[in-house]
Amino acid sequence: MPRHTPSITALRTAGCVSTLAVCLLLAACGSTPRAPNADSSETVPQAEPLNPYANRPYTVLGKNYTPLSSGSGYKATGTASWYGKQFHGKKTSSGERFDMNALSAAHTVLPIPSYARVTNLANGKSVVVRVNDRGPFHAGRIIDLSYAAAQKLDMTASGMAQVQVESLVAGAPLPTTTVAKSTSSSSSASPSPAPSNIGGTPPPSFTPYSGDKGYFVQLGSFGNADNAETLRLHMARELEWLAPKLRIENAASNQRVQVGPFINRTEAEAVAKRIGEEMDVAKPIVVSR
Repeated sequence: MPRHTPSITALRTAGCVSTLAVCLLLAACGSTPRAPNADSSETVPQAEPLNPYANRPYTVLGKNYTPLSSGSGYKATGTASWYGKQFHGKKTSSGERFDMNALSAAHTVLPIPSYARVTNLANGKSVVVRVNDRGPFHAGRIIDLSYAAAQKLDMTASGMAQVQVESLVAGAPLPTTTVAKSTSSSSSASPSPAPSNIGGTPPPSFTPYSGDKGYFVQLGSFGNADNAETLRLHMARELEWLAPKLRIENAASNQRVQVGPFINRTEAEAVAKRIGEEMDVAKPIVVSR
């Protein structure tokens, strides 16, 4: 793991990592257990073993992340975004299927699984979520909420909100929060907010070109096909204009997420530059074959 603002849920990465490696979601192999409390209106923190695959260090668009071994004491404020139907039923980093109607979230470093209380600082509304995914990877965003969690914070229409995220420990009393009077009325919204281009600038144009040879913008390299597909979906959500050119290249034991092909390096470099600007990261690398 649309947005909100073009976030990139979250897209809602372990294995081999490319230079600009977006080891996005360290999706677990094997079975895909159902998240507890998926159908509940309230989430109660439970003691659960950490996922051995989703808690490895990883790199996303040139930035390294080291998941915490424990969320105890974690508290941060920043921007929350949300993701919904485009990821519904897809694998999360925990290996579970994303349920947009469950109270869950994606976080870059909180342990998977773990629990956190998220409070909307504009209206004082809060929700307890289970962290089972990685993301978001936009600068300034600290958590990507499920559609159901975003509804409880009254932020589905706006797409984003300033929040406080506080990790919870199973068995410990839930911390108290000061609830401010809501400054906005609850609103319903389609669970797939449309992305928009930064500053209204149109995306680069593509010269019609297909095939297996040419120039490509490489976003990540993975040893697990599920991780590569998750990143592809996240990038398609974050940068809708890029979706037609997103592909996964099988190379030996690696699955490479790339954008292309482009007929020349100039076009590929322009797209790499635009991706870097919209994601607020260093420009992705361009490769050829």
